[in-house]
Amino acid sequence: MRPLRPGDPHAVGAYQVTGFLGEGGQGSVYRGFAPSGEPVAIKMLHARFADDVSAVRRFRREAEAARRVACGHRTAAAGSPSP
Repeated sequence: MRPLRPGDPHAVGAYQVTGFLGEGGQGSVYRGFAPSGEPVAIKMLHARFADDVSAVRRFRREAEAARRVACGHRTAAAGSPSP
């Protein structure tokens, strides 16, 4: 895990963001904590895809699949960041 970069969110909804895990073509992944204190991975769709209906649909499918196979780890999918 790396420290948050300038411009990275410190919170996403009710989730606290504590570090940067990585980035791919679709979005960025962060380490964070749920309101319960449970650690989570938070993936955010890149802002450039916010208006791309098919990209958002793929992102949601991927997030749902991650939830089903989390194997004891929690995932939290967020949409695109606010500009």
